[in-house]
Amino acid sequence: MSSFGPIMHSPDAGLLPAEAALRPSEALDGGFDQAAVETPAADAAGAVLAAERLAVRVGNLHLLLAADAGREVILPLPASQLPHTPAWLLGIANVRGALVPVVDLVSALEVERNDLSRPYLLILGAGDDAIGLLVDGLPVLQRFESTGKLSGVPPHPSMLDGHVYGAFEHAGVVWLDIDIHGFLESVSELISPNSG
Repeated sequence: MSSFGPIMHSPDAGLLPAEAALRPSEALDGGFDQAAVETPAADAAGAVLAAERLAVRVGNLHLLLAADAGREVILPLPASQLPHTPAWLLGIANVRGALVPVVDLVSALEVERNDLSRPYLLILGAGDDAIGLLVDGLPVLQRFESTGKLSGVPPHPSMLDGHVYGAFEHAGVVWLDIDIHGFLESVSELISPNSG
């Protein structure tokens, strides 16, 4: 077996070499122990050593989403406005045949727009749960070390209340680690026809 094989993480034994991994036939025969596998690397105290997040900018705000939160990133599309909705809901856009609500995060979070960055539409979810978030610049996957994790929750827009896990500092910039699913549920409640 190659020495470049995958490395698995175990909470009890630390890093396991690829040779310790099961062959697919063994896993299919019931030899796979899901509890023995852990995704993030952890130290002896169980603290996460690093986190990979989808980093997005919204005006002067820097947000971190779950690494797998975004489905695709596209150039902004024309959106048909809807009556009796918040101004930050730009409308509904046709994204590959699906009607997707488009939220202008700069307006929703009440932050100053960054005119130097090209806007992109970050599509999250699928089917009826899909939503497009207008962000500044391309979102990127970024790794944040635990040494950059800040204690407490820094000041943030009120619309993010209850949705900020914490924050990281990286290269002199504070990034808010947010619960994107909880935030999107709040947004959905604000734009649903039964919310008013």
